[in-house]
Amino acid sequence: PEADSLDSAAGHGGLAWAGARVPPVKLARRFAGPFGLLALAATVVGVVHAAGLRLNLTPSVPRGVYLLRPGVPVRGDLVAACLPAEAAALGRQRGYLGSGTCAGASAPVLKFVAATAGDVVELGADIRVNGNYLQAAPPLHDRSGRRLDSYPSSHYELGHGELWLYSPSTHSWDSRFYGPI
Repeated sequence: PEADSLDSAAGHGGLAWAGARVPPVKLARRFAGPFGLLALAATVVGVVHAAGLRLNLTPSVPRGVYLLRPGVPVRGDLVAACLPAEAAALGRQRGYLGSGTCAGASAPVLKFVAATAGDVVELGADIRVNGNYLQAAPPLHDRSGRRLDSYPSSHYELGHGELWLYSPSTHSWDSRFYGPI
């Protein structure tokens, strides 16, 4: 219905919401200046975060807004996960991870689950899960030319509660570098 829509109040210099006009000057004064904008941004981020929404702007997974849902991850799921402390520290130091609530004050990563408990991951000339090709071996250098050490080549059978994280992006900070989580 007309009264429930947000429309421009042409000729009235404001916005109409169910018939009430709000002049733009009041909105500009309320959130004027860098501190007001910062407070507004922090409030929006807090509300979005509390609602379980996560914004991804990295190339590791498709860019967009994701809704977190509780549950036990299975192969193929997209998860938000905290990394082991050592991997998180290196990720923060090199700028692979933003700040957040995980180990080393790092942000969780968004990755696909390639393997779970009982699956066998083969890390060598390429990466295989249960004998099936997953992706090429990790690159030797990051995009800035810094040396990258991959997780040691071997066969790994994942234990209870362990996940092998994966991204189709060649330069993604995933389990190829830090192993199962």
